[in-house]
Amino acid sequence: MRKKFLVVTMCVCMAFMTAACSTGTTNNETTNNSSAGDTTAGENASTGAEGESESAAEDTKVDVYNTIFQDNGYVKDIKASDLVQLYDYSQLKTIAKADVEPTEEEVQATIDEQRKLFATTKQVTDRAVEDGDIICMDFTGKIDGVEFDGGKSEDYVFDPNYDNFIDGFYEQIIGHTPSEEPFDIQVTFPDPYENNPDLAGKDATFTIVLKYIEEDELPEFNDAFVQDTLGATVTAEEYRQQLKESIQSDNVLEYLYDKVIAESTVENIPTSITDALRAIVDDTSMQQAADAGMELEEFYEQVDPTGEQRENLCAEQAKVILVIQAIAEKEGIEATDDNVLSYFGSEDTRDGYVEYFGKGYSYSGALPILTMQKLAENVTIE
Repeated sequence: MRKKFLVVTMCVCMAFMTAACSTGTTNNETTNNSSAGDTTAGENASTGAEGESESAAEDTKVDVYNTIFQDNGYVKDIKASDLVQLYDYSQLKTIAKADVEPTEEEVQATIDEQRKLFATTKQVTDRAVEDGDIICMDFTGKIDGVEFDGGKSEDYVFDPNYDNFIDGFYEQIIGHTPSEEPFDIQVTFPDPYENNPDLAGKDATFTIVLKYIEEDELPEFNDAFVQDTLGATVTAEEYRQQLKESIQSDNVLEYLYDKVIAESTVENIPTSITDALRAIVDDTSMQQAADAGMELEEFYEQVDPTGEQRENLCAEQAKVILVIQAIAEKEGIEATDDNVLSYFGSEDTRDGYVEYFGKGYSYSGALPILTMQKLAENVTIE
């Protein structure tokens, strides 16, 4: 639940960020400097992200994100209850346990995510490569039997989640088992090929020595892990039960949220809200466009040429903002320095968001949880 609402209007931008990632990947496949099939794309992307993050940290987004919000998380100069036909949530007295109780698989998945945070890696050599495996290899590329610049590397660790190779390169390694014995794969450089026009459209042979597959090794979930690593003071089974109860509580809040948003209606959304949300979408999309080597207009032409998706996102999020505020007004709830702490987790995190996005915008992200927690007080699980 907390993740779902981490700064409420952020979800307006997420669809564009997702679309931009796929667009950026396509672009990287033709702009990386490696002639071995874009083998350093993942490294370049990582370096670029770090650089951008450092640059962004020097500025703030207050002027873009915080234009319509008061410090209590409400929209300025708006009485939401005048605009919202609010669902009568007082009739939500019971929720079926089956609708909110997490399965054992869901609890285990959450535990596994925590275990992954403390995973170590091991080198595996006794099985074949499967799609998605991280591998270490040496490779040498040749065209007409002659090695070419940029086509050779040793101990190269390839992660298919981040690296971009020439089409068919990694796919031909799948099924091979690590060994000292080399094997050849055949690829064709794309045409055009901006990295090295001399290679465009040419067939190449790469000789591969597959050294190992890199696997995560997760720590065992036991009392020692729970107490020594996670810092809890309970046994592993007690921790599992606490986690199950926590997930169920989050599911209750999410159930209530989905219900009141779906069953409430809003007419005549103020343009001040939709204009502000469009500015947020533009700002986020501009960053994604830059990552993909595009201007904003070109980026929009690819991911949302009619603008309909942007308009729908802004309208949907404007409704969320107004419905949540209408409940907050009715229940007398405002975001304060103190009651947002459980949402942000710590004062440092809270203050970081406030400095970067502004207090009103940051605190607006806490309102959905604060309001749903209030509604949950009157609900029983049966």
